[in-house]
Amino acid sequence: MNKNLRFTILNSIRMRLNYNLFLLALSFAFLFQTACTSLSPEEEEQQDSEEEETMAPPPGFATDILAEVNSFRQVGYQCGNQQMPAVGLLSWSTELASAALLHAQDMADHTHFSHKGTNGSTSAQRAEAAGYDWITIGENIAFGHPDISSVVQGWMDSKDHCKNIMNPAFKDMGAGEKGNYWSQTLGARR
Repeated sequence: MNKNLRFTILNSIRMRLNYNLFLLALSFAFLFQTACTSLSPEEEEQQDSEEEETMAPPPGFATDILAEVNSFRQVGYQCGNQQMPAVGLLSWSTELASAALLHAQDMADHTHFSHKGTNGSTSAQRAEAAGYDWITIGENIAFGHPDISSVVQGWMDSKDHCKNIMNPAFKDMGAGEKGNYWSQTLGARR
């Protein structure tokens, strides 16, 4: 290989290497800048409220799921081989909704499908932590349902979940969904 050609190839490699190092340094500078920015107190408050909004159910969720559940309670339903009579309508509880939504979020975050939270919590403990002073408590969970009608029908088609929904001792409910993980908490206050 002639000396000029070898010099040209080496020079080309050096230029490419310098260019790649420049891009790498620029990338690190950009990442460092975005990681080290600070927010004003007003911006922090706005960011906190936006984070809280992501933990709230979408508009209409509470009304829609409560109406769907109450449509079964007001006419009665066959849960397995047991006919359940019509019972009183449930009221929406923001405390139970908060407990249910946090449990749905926990299950989604950890790909964990269980009545027990990843921190070992029970539905009763989650309701209490949300401020619900209960005398009776119950929970239904589900995974993979695309919408409210589907998840409620799934619960009604399951004997034990159906009996929870049709239980006259329950007066309140809350529910939440995150990433196709659903949680419904039912209860009655002291």
